[in-house]
Amino acid sequence: ILIQIYILVYSVLTLINYLKHNLFQTLMIDFIKEKEYSEITKQILHFFETSTPVYLNPSFNIDTLSQEIGVPVHEISKKINNELNTNYYNLVAFYRIQQATKRMKEKPNHKIEVIAEDCGFNSRGTFTKYFKQFLKCTPTEYRNKMGR
Repeated sequence: ILIQIYILVYSVLTLINYLKHNLFQTLMIDFIKEKEYSEITKQILHFFETSTPVYLNPSFNIDTLSQEIGVPVHEISKKINNELNTNYYNLVAFYRIQQATKRMKEKPNHKIEVIAEDCGFNSRGTFTKYFKQFLKCTPTEYRNKMGR
């Protein structure tokens, strides 16, 4: 029975270590994988990769994105839907959740509500919804897995 307990504990610790080091890689959805994209889609992705403070503003919307990259709203929507296989809200949430996980690592003692707000979410419920969608766990579970 001691051997079984040892194997169980070892397995759990191995799983925790794996999750701790590889959990961020699970924050992947179709639109991030290497594909051939149109120039407009590349512009959209480049914007999100390089313009962090802009999209973290809670009032950021598709009209703002349109103005920032100089592409009409209907073209942005069409490219996100057809080439990235998602919608505008999921795209923004994806990048906001990426920022939230970085901030949770950088500032482990900050309240989750503060991090959610800093990353553009108006409510903890919306933050948790997208967190679960992309990471398959709640923000609190994520923080616990990161060894807070």
